[in-house]
Amino acid sequence: MNIDGETITLNSGVSIGTDTNKAGNVTLDADAAFSGAGIISDETRAARVSIEGAIKASGDVTITADALAQASQNTYVVGLAGFDMTADADVTVGDSAVIEGSTIEISASATADIDVSAEFAVAAIADSDATATADVTVSDGASIVAGSGDLDGSEAGNQSLSISADAEADVDVVLTTPEDYIAEATAGLPLTDIRGIDGTTNTLNGFNLFVSLIDAERTANVTLGDAASGTVTISSGGEAAFAAETRGDLTNIARSETVGVATTEIIRDDAVVSFLGCRCRCDGNHRDRR
Repeated sequence: MNIDGETITLNSGVSIGTDTNKAGNVTLDADAAFSGAGIISDETRAARVSIEGAIKASGDVTITADALAQASQNTYVVGLAGFDMTADADVTVGDSAVIEGSTIEISASATADIDVSAEFAVAAIADSDATATADVTVSDGASIVAGSGDLDGSEAGNQSLSISADAEADVDVVLTTPEDYIAEATAGLPLTDIRGIDGTTNTLNGFNLFVSLIDAERTANVTLGDAASGTVTISSGGEAAFAAETRGDLTNIARSETVGVATTEIIRDDAVVSFLGCRCRCDGNHRDRR
């Protein structure tokens, strides 16, 4: 069974499969994406899966939320770009949820990506905000039971349970002058072949105004349980892996002959796996990665 959409909800009292008539492979895939090009854009994409009911499968159970917010601009001479991209991916396993399968994979992945370039430019302003948030939350009372299936195939060991969150904020801004463009285009040519009408290689007398401001925020959380009392039950017949990861490259180049401003601020960069209230039993190894 495959269920797709931006938001997927399995309500309390609803069951995919039963104890006596289990489903085969079950996939819940929430996917929300934006990808565009322009001058100014403020976009938020959210992918959410909420499970309060039951999934009882004999095969693989895959629950994913993937959010992408992506914008780009490539311009010449004069550039203006204002992008605010927000990607939010969330998987919530509620307090009445039961998930059973030969293997179980639960993941949230959020990507905010901005790419701005201005070539042969005399003036350019770029204001780029990228926010990526990925959360997997398993509430007190939930039960997740994986069998002895193998998620990672040829990899060493027998991993049957994976719960992960991944947040990527990637911003690439490059603002360059006509002089840079000419220098690259005429590399290796005799100087006499590339002089301007004023007898120099500076076609615009060196005046440029570039401003690039980058704010980036990336947060990945895997939270198991709500309180230290611990009523979340997690069991795996093989290895279990819990991971939260943030990543992304931030490139900010404003190469000007006169006025150039480039600032980069990482507002938040957090990756946390929290065992706040969880009874875990794994017949294989237990790994958490942050």
